Amino acid sequence: MMLNVVFCAVLAWACWLGMVRGQDVAFTQEPSVREAQSAEEKLFRDRDAIIRLMMWSMLYLEKRAPLLDRMPMEGVHRAFLESYIAVPVRLVEECPPDYRKVFWLVDAMSKAFLQRMEKEKLAGKELIREYGVYVKACNELLLPVVSRYPLSERFQQVDRELRRQMKAATDREALITALMEQMEDVERSLPPPEREGAVSPEKKCGEKEE
Repeated sequence: MMLNVVFCAVLAWACWLGMVRGQDVAFTQEPSVREAQSAEEKLFRDRDAIIRLMMWSMLYLEKRAPLLDRMPMEGVHRAFLESYIAVPVRLVEECPPDYRKVFWLVDAMSKAFLQRMEKEKLAGKELIREYGVYVKACNELLLPVVSRYPLSERFQQVDRELRRQMKAATDREALITALMEQMEDVERSLPPPEREGAVSPEKKCGEKEE
């Protein structure tokens, strides 16, 4: 699917800085060490906020997947643009300032391209060419920012857990709707990082923290 053009291509460039091993923070630690740990914790919170937003957008598309195969090319491109434009404002506000800034720039570009598609009735090779120009411009804004956060492996881990749940679901559409609602609830946790193997099947994505 062309989803890789917008999201996974960006993630392929994301700089993986490595997961921090959990350690007790001693009260007597030097300020520089405490500050470094605080910075790392903030980095991972910011990373998860960006991933939560990306996952919501991808779930938006997943919900429409049965229709995408039957849509003309223009409809598929429109769905991809709408998946970005439709992201709830609260998810954007939870992201770090540098990401928020480029998100709104890309959001404006996406709305403008969608309007252009409809006004000029872009289709066929012309649509593919112009959409490629749009994606390149988006990536030029996004890549320098997302490369500051360790997104890649964490994104893949969360994606695996969501897809595991969708594969086991008896009502896939209802589950996707529930997952989107859980992503919107920023008080809920993403699946825990994989330190000792795969995520436990009992640990559902979006489960409330104890």
